[in-house]
Amino acid sequence: QGYALLLEGRMDDAAVAYGQALRANADERDALLGMAYISQKKGQREDAQSYYRRVLRQEPNNARALAGLQALDSGSDATLTASRASDLAARQPDSAAAMAMAGNAFVRDGLVSNAAQAYARAQALEPNNPLHAYNHAVALDRLGRFAAAIVQYERVLSLSIIAPAGERPYRVEDVRLRLA
Repeated sequence: QGYALLLEGRMDDAAVAYGQALRANADERDALLGMAYISQKKGQREDAQSYYRRVLRQEPNNARALAGLQALDSGSDATLTASRASDLAARQPDSAAAMAMAGNAFVRDGLVSNAAQAYARAQALEPNNPLHAYNHAVALDRLGRFAAAIVQYERVLSLSIIAPAGERPYRVEDVRLRLA
């Protein structure tokens, strides 16, 4: 129920549902990840870290929790972040979260070609996630691979129809402008 509410963009209601799940089972992994995500989106850094760490106590290699903590680690050097994210992606090659995190780190470090590859892998792992398609499109655009970028921007627009607005960190109008 919490996840469904989260997909609808109803974060407060999702938090209530996840809270109920955690009262029933304090170690419920999906509820912990949901609460971590909500806390992170609300700027509650310490709470998000706490939830991610609780997941990692159960599953030390949980890619979503590792990627979430990495994203919260805003004080680290970009090169170190890219290196750590690359290591995470190498350890978790079947995790879209790890691949997206590596892509973000590569972009910060100016390694756009590496970022495009990481975003492509994330998109292959979660083909219905518009954020992965968007990140891949922008990376291709920056590389001057315009024909491939057009295909990805069109994919973003088609996925945006089914994705709730709360799950889109981009504006559909901006995607249309980039496509034009």
